[in-house]
Amino acid sequence: MQRLRTFNATKHVPFETRRATMNLLARVRAERALPQATVRRSIREAAGVSQRAVAQELGVSAMTISRWEDGSRTPRGELAERYGQLLTGLREVALGGGQSND
Repeated sequence: MQRLRTFNATKHVPFETRRATMNLLARVRAERALPQATVRRSIREAAGVSQRAVAQELGVSAMTISRWEDGSRTPRGELAERYGQLLTGLREVALGGGQSND
């Protein structure tokens, strides 16, 4: 009886290539996980943060944040990932979970 050989794709792909693929997957997941544009604005406003403050934090213009919030543009790649993390934190602040006990 002949034994079938299995192909291990990760064995033949260099580590740097696998890591780049994982980074790409993380960025795509972040883009898909972003709330809808109108919800993005609501989260920011509920946390009492200006578009300018969000823009400065992400290193983009306030106009870019405005476009992300009105749905005419969508953040991509690393910016989508960072924006999503910021929105998660702002949501926690808006719900009262991001307060410190100083």
